[in-house]
Amino acid sequence: MALETGKIRNVGVVGHGGVGKTSLVESLLFTAGAVTRLGKVDDGSTTTDFDPDEVKRKISINTSIAYCDFKGHRLNLVDTPGYGDFIADARAGLRVVEAAVVVVDAVAGVQVQTEKVWKFASEFELPRAVVVNRLDRERSDFFRTLESLTRRLKGRVVPVHIPVGEESGFRGFVDLVTQRTTLYTDGKPADAAIPAEVVDRVKEWREKLVEAAAETDDDLLAKYLEEGSLDEAEMIKALRAGISQGKIVPVLCAAATKGIGSQALLDLIVHEFPSPIDRGEVGGTDLKAKQAGTRAPDAKAPVAALVFKTLSDPHIGKLTLFRVYSGTLRADSTLLNPTRGAKERMGHISWLQGKTQKNVEALGPGEIGVAQKLKETQTGDTLGDEAHPFELPRITFPEPAINFAVQPKSRGDEDKISLALARIAEEDPTVHHHFDPETKQLLISGVGSLHVEMTVERMKRKYNVDVSLLPPRIPYKETVKGRAEGQGKYKKQTGGRGQYGDTWLRVEPLARGSGFEFVDDIFGGAVPRNFIPSVEKGVRVHEEGHPGRLPDRGPQGLALRRLLPRRRLLGHGLPDRRVAGPAEGLHGRPSDLAGTRRDRGGHHAGRGRRRHHRRHELAARAHRRDGAQRRDGGGAGVSADGRDADLRVEPALHDRRARRLRDGVLALRRGPGLPGREDRQGGQGRQGEGREALKAAD
Repeated sequence: MALETGKIRNVGVVGHGGVGKTSLVESLLFTAGAVTRLGKVDDGSTTTDFDPDEVKRKISINTSIAYCDFKGHRLNLVDTPGYGDFIADARAGLRVVEAAVVVVDAVAGVQVQTEKVWKFASEFELPRAVVVNRLDRERSDFFRTLESLTRRLKGRVVPVHIPVGEESGFRGFVDLVTQRTTLYTDGKPADAAIPAEVVDRVKEWREKLVEAAAETDDDLLAKYLEEGSLDEAEMIKALRAGISQGKIVPVLCAAATKGIGSQALLDLIVHEFPSPIDRGEVGGTDLKAKQAGTRAPDAKAPVAALVFKTLSDPHIGKLTLFRVYSGTLRADSTLLNPTRGAKERMGHISWLQGKTQKNVEALGPGEIGVAQKLKETQTGDTLGDEAHPFELPRITFPEPAINFAVQPKSRGDEDKISLALARIAEEDPTVHHHFDPETKQLLISGVGSLHVEMTVERMKRKYNVDVSLLPPRIPYKETVKGRAEGQGKYKKQTGGRGQYGDTWLRVEPLARGSGFEFVDDIFGGAVPRNFIPSVEKGVRVHEEGHPGRLPDRGPQGLALRRLLPRRRLLGHGLPDRRVAGPAEGLHGRPSDLAGTRRDRGGHHAGRGRRRHHRRHELAARAHRRDGAQRRDGGGAGVSADGRDADLRVEPALHDRRARRLRDGVLALRRGPGLPGREDRQGGQGRQGEGREALKAAD
């Protein structure tokens, strides 16, 4: 059965890395009775840091969910990472809550990621509370931290607690609202009188708190100006309204590992933070009406849920974490994912306590749950009723800031890399990967170097893919600066049929970004048209960026070597240039003059056919003035000046007459052999066979 929406509190716990967020969540769970043992980060026993990488490094890497019931309310606590490389998960976590608890270290004060998550909370218009944690540490100072909060963060920051004791002597606090003192002995709270050493500070800061509360309402402000004070009930009401609306940011004291301050923070979450009903409707796009629309936090409304995190469990498979904004999402129901255009069967749905799941039949508005083995849904997608398609605004993630090239350590892992990276990208949208065709490297991108290193470790641990990180090659570009012309002549004798070519090429620069352009400037048919593509193909080998390699066959290769350096410095192509090819005097097949390589093995285009013909070539010669093509497969070449050229007859394999001629010539070359049966019967041996073969061929 779904929970009562008005008694749900969704809270994101955010802050800089290493300030004790996970320890604070663990303390809240222990105080509320959700766990029976207070876990510790150093022991790897906390509820929300269960990933092996988190246990190993003792930092939070993924957003985790935990819940507890306190004074009849359900508190969903979203524990987020604080290191800069994983701050994207903090943004996704704040997207699905109604309030934020910003944890600040009592020694370091406001840090870089504190300011960043504060901006995230302001972007989502979330009410906030600040917890100054680790007040029991050496060199901790509550008021110095308070001064940095006022100076570096926007908002009306007002303390509601005054600490009792300093550093290792920190033992409790004074509540400025109720003016009661709570002291802790062995983790157990007890009421006490206000210590004499803090009386003056309590009086000073309580006046500032009353003034801040009065400023939230005009009537209260007028009364405060007239009477100079407010009673406790009026101040509590004004503070609740101010905190819920984000006009006031309360500051609390805590030492999470000792349990100090947990009870007061739970009370503040329950009484001051808003519920999903208080936050009201959520905006989006009504896909049926094709216009902007809203969804109210009503259990009877159409279902609308937002996926904010994807996890991969080695035993269960893919886990999809989502927040329900409207309607009642039931187990075994079928929902539409309008982002992917696919239907998803929900199967089992559960509450999530760290890595422990508790199956439920339904989840109502404001609840956070997890579904298993959804096929198409990814982080940022919306799930809803097929009859009422609605899409919530997607979660935006920061772009990657650093690239590395990945190389498998074993040859068998080459095919597994892409699959492993694709699955990791589903869990972490800030991980990108692509193949760079210019440098021929597979690149992986992340927010920082630690982020990429963690991704590589995850590939090895989850998918058994071991890779090395390498610096990526930089695809520098180079091009020509001026106009030049070059000539190349190509001569080759291949045991009978020669090849000859004379090519002129002109190279000139183009405007930036124009790319490569090949121009055919041949006039009057000086060169047969079927040779032109071969010339262009040879030129494009250089343009496409084969490192340090120019066409090494054909006349166009010779012309390019005269125009451009043989050893290019960069080897990533020559863009923004025009090559014009007025060529003349070509003799041979286009495949022989291509000047390119067919593959990395170094086989020239057409070499297989050329060997095939050369094996059966006859030394027959003929003279033709028209240069026409013989019907039996022979070819004629015309020189540049139009004079006669030799015609070489190259019979095909199916030519029976050619085979007989070949057999006859071979038999004559062998000479007389041993007498055989044919000789005893009046035959003439092998020479006789040769003469008979030649006679049959005639």
